[in-house]
Amino acid sequence: MNYYLNIMNKKIKSKFYARALPIIVLIICCGNVYSAGNKMYPTYKGLIMAGYQGWFNCEGDGSGESWNHYSTEERIKEGYISIDSWPYTAEYKKKYKTNFVYPNGEPAYLFSSYDKSTVMTHFRWMKEYGIDGVFIQRFVDHLRRREDAIDTVLNHAMKASKKYDRAICLMYDMSRFKSEGQELYDALITDFEGINKKYDFRNTKNYLHHNGKPLIGLWGVGNKSRSGHYSLEETERIIDYFKANNFSVLVGTSPTWRTLDQRSISDPHLHEVFKKVDIVFPWMGGDVTIEEVETKKKQRITADMEWCKKNGIDFVPVANPGFSWHNMQPTKEFNEVPREKGRYFWANLTVNIEVGAEMIYVAMFDEVDEATAIFKCVQVVPLKPKGSKARTRFVPYEVPPDHYLWLTGMAGKMLRNEIPFSKKMPERDMKKVK
Repeated sequence: MNYYLNIMNKKIKSKFYARALPIIVLIICCGNVYSAGNKMYPTYKGLIMAGYQGWFNCEGDGSGESWNHYSTEERIKEGYISIDSWPYTAEYKKKYKTNFVYPNGEPAYLFSSYDKSTVMTHFRWMKEYGIDGVFIQRFVDHLRRREDAIDTVLNHAMKASKKYDRAICLMYDMSRFKSEGQELYDALITDFEGINKKYDFRNTKNYLHHNGKPLIGLWGVGNKSRSGHYSLEETERIIDYFKANNFSVLVGTSPTWRTLDQRSISDPHLHEVFKKVDIVFPWMGGDVTIEEVETKKKQRITADMEWCKKNGIDFVPVANPGFSWHNMQPTKEFNEVPREKGRYFWANLTVNIEVGAEMIYVAMFDEVDEATAIFKCVQVVPLKPKGSKARTRFVPYEVPPDHYLWLTGMAGKMLRNEIPFSKKMPERDMKKVK
């Protein structure tokens, strides 16, 4: 709401309109189907949201998934691990000891997303640092194999979002779906109808809405390398289903969706499909320097926003803090996109706001696999076990563990005009840092 008040205050100068402002705001909200008292998050506009994987498990957490997304049980014992950032675990109620150690000899621990207390901690951080909420990822190719773990994390997240007044939205990741005799449409819609019956997203107060309807995210639409097991026609059927059932739709796609080349499929019908949706969300992670962000990315999203505006569609750009997946794929470059102590992240955030973005997607909240996490990670990284032959390296934060959470909250304020726009990364009062 403050987002709209700030915009209107800039435009309304007379005393008469200033007094009438609360009435005007009430009319706007009612005209948008849901009032603020009815829906806590009636629109994505003015919000800074993050992606939430929730896919990390530990041996002994009760999920039966061993060290899922950290490594396998055997290899983690040998010092092999598939994450490039190490989580800061001091605030978790439950944590799991590994045979990695810090330079001072203390054992290094990991958290499990399967634990309710873990998810509660994450949502508490969101509230403390002013992050509006998350898109919780639901991978369609995992539904058959990890139903209990996926459903448990979703249940924790729904409760945590309510407790801490954070927005939550479901995002189906369709990439790499393999049919195994079942169509993508059947798998996704069957799953959605089951969980929607349980949670009733339409009437969940803090479920994210947009254009007066509950929002659903669909990621992997039109991506050439990721949509090989389902057709554009099938994804269009899924979009049509949600639109017919009075949902707004966000589609996640490739960075070259508009030009239909490189990482995008070349079928021009993709644009006709996108004209049916409410928000286009291209995944842009290929700009590896601040200079590229401020030139190539800026030009690309400016043109993307113009296309969307012309076709009556909203646009959400992505901001990521860095990238590295060396431990997952040892042949890949370590620390491929350096964080530069937050300057790279801030460049992404400010470019998005500078070109007129009304909402932002941060990638990601908790993904330490590819070192894109903004949640708390350690400054001093652990050491692999003695005698390990693994080529293990971790990206150190080089800043306080909460630095990226804090920057995200500051960007949210800037997005809503609560603080002045500045391309210079804000400085913190280090005496107040936990």
